[in-house]
Amino acid sequence: MSIYESNRPEEEKAQLINEEFKKLIDTVNEVLNILNKLHDRKEIFTGDLKRILDVLVNITGYLYSKYGEYRKIDEEVTIMIKTLYDPAIKEEGIKEGIRKGIKKGRIEGRKEGRIRKAQENILNAIKAKFDTVPDDFKNKILKIDDEAKLDEILVAVIKSNSIDEVYRKILGPL
Repeated sequence: MSIYESNRPEEEKAQLINEEFKKLIDTVNEVLNILNKLHDRKEIFTGDLKRILDVLVNITGYLYSKYGEYRKIDEEVTIMIKTLYDPAIKEEGIKEGIRKGIKKGRIEGRKEGRIRKAQENILNAIKAKFDTVPDDFKNKILKIDDEAKLDEILVAVIKSNSIDEVYRKILGPL
């Protein structure tokens, strides 16, 4: 027989319901602790954790709405669930940010590597073709970070007959 169906006075029924809700809070708290441990040990993913917590919120919300006005308890459970879920989401967001940062760093690193290789190719072509690389020319080449410009310079070096011609074509008159 349920509390509502009993012949007990309303005050006693309310007290019994409050006791049951306190037990429910303890149970929810135990479940949250278990979920937190599982999440910390990477045995449950953040998305799955969110779905489980949504179910807990729905179940407790249903019970509160069906068995009386126990908003304080509802709020208490919601706060408990939120304190577990929000840090998990924050942690997941930090990890995603790190992954994106690493990816962006790799892309930029590759670009920087291509630029350094293009600069090196130009300097090697000049040395191979003209037996020397003037320091001022080397310094100017090492300051260029535009891949298209570096490709243009390499072609000019290959087509030029003298280092002076390279200067004129690429860097302006001497």
